[in-house]
Amino acid sequence: MITLGIIGVVAAITIPGVITKFDNIKNSTMLKEDYSILQQVMRRAYDDFAFSELTTTSNMSQMKNWFNVYLLPYMNIAHVCYGTKGCWSTETSKYLNNSYARFASSGVLGRNSICFVLNNGTNVCIDDHLKNEIAAWFGVNISSNVGLAFYVDVNGNKRPNVFGKDIFVLIASDDSFKPAGNDVPQSTVKNDCKARGIGNMCAALVKNNDWKIPDLK
Repeated sequence: MITLGIIGVVAAITIPGVITKFDNIKNSTMLKEDYSILQQVMRRAYDDFAFSELTTTSNMSQMKNWFNVYLLPYMNIAHVCYGTKGCWSTETSKYLNNSYARFASSGVLGRNSICFVLNNGTNVCIDDHLKNEIAAWFGVNISSNVGLAFYVDVNGNKRPNVFGKDIFVLIASDDSFKPAGNDVPQSTVKNDCKARGIGNMCAALVKNNDWKIPDLK
């Protein structure tokens, strides 16, 4: 009985760590794949000068038309949601500090915006932000007045639905597609990606770590 008790204690200690490492490996692979998919699509958008048509933010009609013309035809998408449910987890997403995550322009993350499900199962939502917001919130410098934040949930509707763990932000502008945190010092990124941080800039941390999600401490 004592031996079984010891085995149980050891299992309780080690198994969660093993599961976390496995999830990190799987999610890292998906993030790298999603980044490549979206980067290829955005290159077409640059060639078409697509960002010249994004003149304001919080304009659903403008975003819907832009998405249908410049993105939708060039992606393998299982499902699209135009401000409706079905393309993002029904659970409210959270930051690393356990606070609730929200779009700047459309309320709770995953609602009232354009979201879609890639054929590989990744959930993606798009939100438009002004140039200064992109720099302040996501650590990326852009030249256009309006940029796009792609919120990527690499494991679809599965938990934990937390930034820096399974949700990452990629930033698109008129001439670039970068992981959030790309244009700020690594110390700023690491501080944002601590266990009590926000997690907005963790995509850069993962990319710079050879596409491996680290254990956040």
